[in-house]
Amino acid sequence: MFKPLYFFILVSLCFMGFLAVDPKSKNQPLFNGKDLTGWDTYIGPPLDDAGKMLSNVPVGLNNDPKHVFTVVDNHGEKVIRISG
Repeated sequence: MFKPLYFFILVSLCFMGFLAVDPKSKNQPLFNGKDLTGWDTYIGPPLDDAGKMLSNVPVGLNNDPKHVFTVVDNHGEKVIRISG
């Protein structure tokens, strides 16, 4: 049987985990707002329209011949777009 005390302890521990973050740490943005500098892209094996694998060979790391990963303008803000 589930006791309210156990629930209270569990919830308290979860909140204490969030409080353990160092407030002096500086957040660093992952996206520079311009291009994909600092990012790696990976495209797996190609698929047909039905989702069936056409080849076992992946397209690979930082090889994007169809421009699946791009930076586009969205209402005046640059965002990362992943088309497939």
